[in-house]
Amino acid sequence: MTLSRCIHTARSTGLTSRPTRLQWAVRKLNVLARDVVFALQGRSPGTVHYLDLETGDVIPVFGFNRERVLAEIRARPERYLRLAPRTSRRDYEVMARFVETVDEDGLRERLRASISGENAFSRFRAELESCPSERARWERYRAEAVTADLKAKLGEAGFELGLRF
Repeated sequence: MTLSRCIHTARSTGLTSRPTRLQWAVRKLNVLARDVVFALQGRSPGTVHYLDLETGDVIPVFGFNRERVLAEIRARPERYLRLAPRTSRRDYEVMARFVETVDEDGLRERLRASISGENAFSRFRAELESCPSERARWERYRAEAVTADLKAKLGEAGFELGLRF
């Protein structure tokens, strides 16, 4: 389902960009952060992910379940939004921005070094393992950054995306 169709569906069911008094309630979708981040980072070749706009579930579509899930999506297209994966370049930029938010000078310098050159993602994760509090902060920071565009698009359609950690 494209965003324009999602917006059209939301508007045709009474959600508009200019809500009337009766339309102030925004539909809240609570999604597991790890599921939506995984889907948006596109780490599973051959797998497509959809967001169920009724339950907030992230639904993977792959080999053995493909026909069954796609049949359900075709039967109720207004209920599902395809989650398009982001580029690794955008994910790298999120890492680089996070590094600049680290307060501890030594860790910040080690993280800067880790994202230079090959295997930047795995070296970055390995470096964060030495500091559990920063790793937890990174997970939250990454989830917020990775889902920012999705939150904005869903907001246009009358939905509020909430992340569960």
